[in-house]
Amino acid sequence: MRKLTLQTIKTNFNFPPYHTNAYLFELNEGVFLFDTGIKDIETIETLKEAIKKKGKIDGIILSHGHLDHAGCASILSEHYNIPIYVSMDEKDRISYNFDERLKTRIEKIRKTFEFLGINKKSFEILEERTNYYKNLFKPIEFCFNVEKIRLSDIEVLKLPGHTTGSIGLYFKENKLLLSGDALLEEGISPFFDPELLIDSLALYLQTLMKLKSIELKAVLPGHGNKITNPQKIINDHIKYINKNQKKIRRLLKQNYKIPDILEIVFPKNQNQIIILSEIIHCLESLKIPILQNLKDLL
Repeated sequence: MRKLTLQTIKTNFNFPPYHTNAYLFELNEGVFLFDTGIKDIETIETLKEAIKKKGKIDGIILSHGHLDHAGCASILSEHYNIPIYVSMDEKDRISYNFDERLKTRIEKIRKTFEFLGINKKSFEILEERTNYYKNLFKPIEFCFNVEKIRLSDIEVLKLPGHTTGSIGLYFKENKLLLSGDALLEEGISPFFDPELLIDSLALYLQTLMKLKSIELKAVLPGHGNKITNPQKIINDHIKYINKNQKKIRRLLKQNYKIPDILEIVFPKNQNQIIILSEIIHCLESLKIPILQNLKDLL
């Protein structure tokens, strides 16, 4: 078996989280790029330079369909005439009708915020960011199912929660995981999806428990530095979630309104989409059918 060679390529941009980690690795089956970054000239040229030094590229594998991980994948695929592999659960997210889906998504988030009484300013910030983001992604019109790919010593792991189709690549011999956004060192990452309307935090907790059961020496995440103590990070995330859930549950039983709970439990700079996933998970666990109410509303 060819010894694993793996290069981290950090692509930078001027909005949170300010960079994405792409990974170029070589196996018996060829050279593959795991995630790409946004659609901009600097990112594309950075990736092309790394590929040039490597000498070739045989395919792109995407951890999930968010623009900071897949934004320029279509451009690179066309340039090098190589396939893109992604979970079929992400297919709609990356498809040609990207702009229309973004508009629909924003409108559904607006209605969700109104329904929960979340202040208008929070939505306006989110809307402004989303409208800016839409120019940083080129839709992917054709892709292959990542679950069908066969690479030596690699297991494709389903890691839902951040998105339903999030995946990671587990290098079995090295006990190494390329995690995308399924596991980050700084903070949890379950995203509320206004189109699917599922309990994303419940899925994310299942993913954390799956990773907890795997022998991991290190994790290379979608953002941040190499994680050398993955089991500690996983346990810390689970503890954080459970602590927040207890706080939210206690406040709900004391008849606090959702906006008040947000002020008490969550810091100002936390991602509103992650916060929604935590609130919804707690309501569902208390048998309050928030997801069904949102389905009726949206």
